[in-house]
This record gives sequence, structure tokens and C-alpha cells, in this order.
Amino acid sequence: MKKHGAGQKHLGNNWRALVVLSLLCCLLVITAPALAESSQRPGRVQGQVTDADGNPLAGVQVKATNPEAPVGTLTSTSDDGGYFSVIGLITGRWSFSFQKEGYVTHELDGNVSTLDRNPNMDVTLEKTAATGELTAGDVGNMELFNQGVQLAEEGDYASAVAQWEGFLDANPDVFQVYLNIGDAYREMGDTEEAIASYEKVLEQDASNIGALSNIGETHLQASNADAALPYFERAIQTSPEQPEIYFNVAEIYFSARLLEQAVGYYQRALEINPEFLPAQRQVGFAYVNIGDIEKALAAFEKFLEIAPEGEPNVPVIKDIVAALKGSVGEVP
Repeated sequence: MKKHGAGQKHLGNNWRALVVLSLLCCLLVITAPALAESSQRPGRVQGQVTDADGNPLAGVQVKATNPEAPVGTLTSTSDDGGYFSVIGLITGRWSFSFQKEGYVTHELDGNVSTLDRNPNMDVTLEKTAATGELTAGDVGNMELFNQGVQLAEEGDYASAVAQWEGFLDANPDVFQVYLNIGDAYREMGDTEEAIASYEKVLEQDASNIGALSNIGETHLQASNADAALPYFERAIQTSPEQPEIYFNVAEIYFSARLLEQAVGYYQRALEINPEFLPAQRQVGFAYVNIGDIEKALAAFEKFLEIAPEGEPNVPVIKDIVAALKGSVGEVP
């Protein structure tokens, strides 16, 4: 029989040990995927591409690139429903581009997992200013934009920015290009210019999810969680059905030791996607640090229940469960 009341008292005498255990567990969970990477299954990213009115876009060329992958470039094309699927990805950070004639190319970076189910990557493409009535001069301007895309793919981000700025001089209404410029500055490590570029998008579209999320991520990369949080919260208000945004906010609160708030956001991510493994795992660590071992055990046991076959973190989490049960005097 479980003795939860006795367990809570025992916890009070072992608080420091459990905090150390939690930190050690975090380290093990972070390193475990790298140790098991060679046995991972290929990852998949899927989603839907629509226009600004929500209509599905067919024939969008989707390209995923990662220079560290054995196959560094993978492609897909959206079907009549706008749906696409890119398979064969390895764990790591990938760059994605979405291209269709007559629309502004959309680019984004994202972490891909071969262990957890990746969230859907739904993208909206904006029409170019001159769609349907291109003149010779307009074609030249589009060439500037496309040259910028090519230069960015080659890693020449400074030259890409110059091309896109030239395109914007002729097409100032296509403000979404500042997303591309901001991404280029991020790649060059220029946080200030990256954020300034994303802010130019928000000047025209205050609820642009790409700009809000990118500013938050850029602040996080600069270790400025306090500045990142308001942008993620605005992103949540704009797009409340994306669990990864709630997860990012939760991670900020966790790092700041605001654990109750962290738990709330982890749980909101799990309400949207009950099989979002990173949130299920991290909420367990949050409960350990709060001192609620009963809920920590429930969270970790739920992780073990939903983890797919071959999930390399399972042995680590099982060890954590056994250690926590032992810490409260419960027989594993």
C-alpha cells in the first residue's frame, strides 16, 4: 500500500538530495538521445500549407536542409489539400523553405526529433505584391529575392540580406521578407539586427506568429529569458493551439525556478497534445523540484506509458521512478 503522507514527510528530510537527483536526471535525459542516436528511426515532419485566406496550396516545394545529416537535403511537394510530409530526417536542427511561384518564400528553422512525435508544421504563404501582373522590371525584382534565397542556402547570409533589401526597395509592401532578413542576421549571430528585422514585421502585422516566436527564440539564444517571455505569451494569444510555444514558456519559468507556473504551461501543452513527450518528461522534473513526489511519479509513469517502442529515454526514466519510489520508502 502506498504511504503518500509518510512519503511527503520523508521528502522534507531529503530535499537537497532530491534536488541534486533531479539535476542529475536532467543531465541524463539530455545526453541519452545522443548515446542512442545510431539506433533511432528516421524522423518525419508534416503539415499543411495555406494562403492568407486559409485555402490549401498545392504544388508548394518544401525543402529541408541540414549539413550535418548523411542526406543533407530532403524535399517534398504539397498535395491538393496543401499537405506535405518530409521523411528520413535525423535528430537535430533543420532549415525548412516553402516555395511556390507567385508567393513569398517562407523559411524557418526547427528542431527535429526521431524519438518524439514532431508537432505539425503548418505554414501560411503570402502572395507577392505583383502576383498576376508581372512586368519585366518586376521579374528582375523577383530574381533579387530568389538570389537571396540561394545565397542564404549557401551560407552567404550578408549577401542574402543585401539582395532582400534590394527587393524590398522595389516592393515595400512585402514586409514578410523581413522574416528572412531576421533569420539571416540570427545565423550571423547579430541578435540586435535580427530582432529589429522581426519587429518591422510586427509594425505591419502585430499578431504575426513567425515574428513573435522568432523574437522570443532570439532572446533565448542570447540568454535573455525575461525579454523572451512576453513574445512567447503574445504568440500563445495569437496561436493558442501550438504546444511547442507553451513548452518554451514553461522552460523559461522552470529555468527561473518559478515551478508552479512552469507546471501550468507544461500541462497546457499536454492538453493540446497528450503525447508531447518533452512536456510529459519535464513536468515530472518540475514536480520533483516542487517536492510533490506523488505527482512526479505519476508524470514519469505516464511518460513510460506513452513512450513509443525504442524510445531511448525509457531506461533512464525507469531508473528515476525507482529512485523516487525508494526515496519515499515505497517498494518499486
